[in-house]
Amino acid sequence: MRLDYVCSQCGSGIDEIFVQELDEIAFGFDCLNDAERQELLTFDPDSNTLTVKTLCDYCIAEMKLDLSAPTAKVHWLH
Repeated sequence: MRLDYVCSQCGSGIDEIFVQELDEIAFGFDCLNDAERQELLTFDPDSNTLTVKTLCDYCIAEMKLDLSAPTAKVHWLH
């Protein structure tokens, strides 16, 4: 199976990985909910390719995103 990583903002190709078997936990896909999976992952059975939408370094810099900030909501118990 081929995994194509593509920037969701500019459309540029970021990387291409070939795997024998897709391990969702190793690639972090297990953390996605159904809506996120539909938005970010597209499978083409004809080419056996999973396209993964992400952000390239250029777009991250242009958007001035703070990668040191947590990406998941923190739920504090009081």
